[in-house]
Amino acid sequence: MANDSDLRCSTVTASLNEPAAGTATISERFVLVELPTPWPKPIAAHPVFASLESPKKRLSENGARVLGIGGQSTTPDRHRVITYVKTLTGGYEGVSTEVSADELFITVLNAVDGAVVGEPVDGTDLLICTQGSHDRCCGRLGTLLYVDVHDRYGDDVRVWRTTHTGGHRFAPTGITLPTGLNWAALDVALLDTIIEQRSELTDVAQHIRGRSAMLNRATQIADVAMMREFGWAWLDRAVSFESTADDAGLNVMVSHGDASATVRLRSGPPFPVPKCGLPLEQARKETPQFTIESIEILR
Repeated sequence: MANDSDLRCSTVTASLNEPAAGTATISERFVLVELPTPWPKPIAAHPVFASLESPKKRLSENGARVLGIGGQSTTPDRHRVITYVKTLTGGYEGVSTEVSADELFITVLNAVDGAVVGEPVDGTDLLICTQGSHDRCCGRLGTLLYVDVHDRYGDDVRVWRTTHTGGHRFAPTGITLPTGLNWAALDVALLDTIIEQRSELTDVAQHIRGRSAMLNRATQIADVAMMREFGWAWLDRAVSFESTADDAGLNVMVSHGDASATVRLRSGPPFPVPKCGLPLEQARKETPQFTIESIEILR
């Protein structure tokens, strides 16, 4: 008989060897709202949004992803709202403002609608999913990681615990902004490498779920493949993608400046998406898969 740890979604996913690439949450903009815990599931059910009709739909308009965040200095009286908007390089630009509880509702709605106000964000925002009300792996593994690193990196890196970022089966998960990179199976040593870029990107590439600014699974997979080829410098390039399908898979055309590449993806069997506490055979969802067949780079 399986024990409780065997039925954790992150344990099952690790045993399946599901690739992380292509599973990043998709967003044209992130609206990060500082709120004390506990957080409801979903964050749209928070009392601050109680007056909205269809709050989940309203908060996701214009490609926005609203996430609750919290840190060591979070209070019920003052709330930081950080808005990151997609750029042409595939990353994001951020602005940050701090408001009272009375101003919070309208500030968030304005950010969702595109009326972004605040001071430009410098440095990095590291989001670690710790929402146990959504998934027990994030609640346990994410929280333990946050406790270990919340004050580890100095003033240029703000470490936040955050609400559900998707992909809880890859817990501990995280997002680094402004790059928009989504990460799987994080630990302290891996975060040190990511934050300080202390080694080649290929050393951590298997933990990259993709960039949130890449708006479909195939593009995310092709983008991660190009990161393996060009390293950290790839994140600074303005890139465009175009996909064409055939019976066997996809060709993803990647353009960056005067160079281009074709990433050939072949369709593969889907992976089941396990849920904590349930045997794998009871999984209700599955994730489509592509494998990289070839990469042709023209420089």
